[in-house]
Amino acid sequence: MKPSAVAGLLLTVVVLATMLVTPTATAGTGSTWSRIMVSRDGKTWSTDIVQPLISKHHPFVPGREQSRTFYVRNQSGQKAYLKVVVKVTDQGRMISSKHFALSLLVDGVWHTMAGGRQRVAKLLTRSGDVVPLRIKARMRPNAGNKLMDRRLVMKVHLRLTHSYKTGR
Repeated sequence: MKPSAVAGLLLTVVVLATMLVTPTATAGTGSTWSRIMVSRDGKTWSTDIVQPLISKHHPFVPGREQSRTFYVRNQSGQKAYLKVVVKVTDQGRMISSKHFALSLLVDGVWHTMAGGRQRVAKLLTRSGDVVPLRIKARMRPNAGNKLMDRRLVMKVHLRLTHSYKTGR
């Protein structure tokens, strides 16, 4: 196996294995069930996605783009605002190197991710609404082998709230 293919495989495991979707219940709800459900396929629902969104069997190499869609369902029984916050820990300076791009599609709009915590969207959903979210990661063609040894952590936090101003 070529060294660049091995490095690409390691990048996939380190970077994308940490892309987790974490639903957060509204403070003080007292409910024993989650008001938010998430799904990788839009058919099988759970309270979180703990498996990598992009498999380690799809190596990242320069010029390659990978994307995955997951789904969020409002099961609160009423209208609520879905807040999407992304936290990117870019200790390896992958994004700031300009050789790696990470973005999230929410409600028809692509949001480019940078390091740190970003509020991506807050949209009104009805009870039972299913909202698709799409993550896209791209290693630019001019990325070198050194980039493949770097690390990036991305977490997507989801929250339902009944007020637009709550949980900024």
